[in-house]
Amino acid sequence: ICIIGVIAAAVIAFLLTDNAYRINKSVKDAGEENTKIVFNETEYRPMTEFENYYFNYYYGSYGAGLKSELKDSKYASYTSSNGEESRVVVNCARFADFIALTVNSKQYYYRDSSAVKADVNEESLSAIAFDYTSISDVRGDRGFSSFIDNYYTKRDNPKVIEAFLSFYENKGEPVDKSITDLYMGSNPRRLTATLLLDKNDQTELSAPIGEFFTDGKDNVYYYDYIDTQAYSVGKELGEYVYK
Repeated sequence: ICIIGVIAAAVIAFLLTDNAYRINKSVKDAGEENTKIVFNETEYRPMTEFENYYFNYYYGSYGAGLKSELKDSKYASYTSSNGEESRVVVNCARFADFIALTVNSKQYYYRDSSAVKADVNEESLSAIAFDYTSISDVRGDRGFSSFIDNYYTKRDNPKVIEAFLSFYENKGEPVDKSITDLYMGSNPRRLTATLLLDKNDQTELSAPIGEFFTDGKDNVYYYDYIDTQAYSVGKELGEYVYK
């Protein structure tokens, strides 16, 4: 009986995987803002660009990213941006608050609508830290030697957190790309942000979201890993970063 059950489960999983391509290919607006998926009586919204980066980096540190966490295939209900409903196959995991919809070999991630949106703001940002790593450094990650000495929490270092938030929420226009090309990786300070994503169980995740660099003329810049643009940094924040 056990062997029959295992075989049946394997057949169902195979059929779902095979059906996923045929069923999901009819979806034309996957990942768009006004779409949603209802699965297991829970509504899921598309992840933001920031969340896609943040969670993929976090889970990629321990495996192969978000995709590796979602190993089960299940049927779900998809609502397009114009309100049309259809049946889709999603990838899910028992304790994850996100699911994946694969359309034409591309993954679109959706997150529980009731979950706290991952973003850098006064409510969610609990700490930041700097190390000496740059994504332009072919030697790779070499930053933990400085990580502990440059760790700032909202509770113990409110002015540092306030200065960063003030900058991040009002970055202004990006600087000319030539500045990034010339100076990226010069005197780098990679910034890792720790976000509080569940107030009930105090769940926190950490991931680098950008890095600071200088041009040798007392000018400080911040390169954002999400939008891949660099921005000019004011004196107050610059002094905290390069104390």
